[in-house]
Amino acid sequence: LKDNIAPLSKMLRKNFEDLGADSSGAGDGAPAPPGGPPAATASTFGWVLRQLRPVSYNFKTGSDSKNMRFGFIADEIEKVLPQVVRELPSKEGEPELPGGKKKGVVYPDLIAVLTGMMKEFSGQ
Repeated sequence: LKDNIAPLSKMLRKNFEDLGADSSGAGDGAPAPPGGPPAATASTFGWVLRQLRPVSYNFKTGSDSKNMRFGFIADEIEKVLPQVVRELPSKEGEPELPGGKKKGVVYPDLIAVLTGMMKEFSGQ
């Protein structure tokens, strides 16, 4: 059922390096815990967390438009964790977006990433 299973830290490290991010960990504020991940991994996780910008929003239309929601902007997440962003199919009669296709965050995947990061930070 599943293929290419790899540790989360390996995927995040590759994203980190592909983006040319500063791996020094300067300003991270979260040194690796004793017995925990090496500093480079803690630095990578800290960098990813600093890039995430939670927002509140309302949908423009639909039954859920009156309720405030919390989440992330897919275009912003895509720069850091492209693996959790998907292009959504356009609906018939929907106007073309200025930036191209509509995108969405796969929240179960993002939860798995954040859970893995928290486990690394706590040294489990």
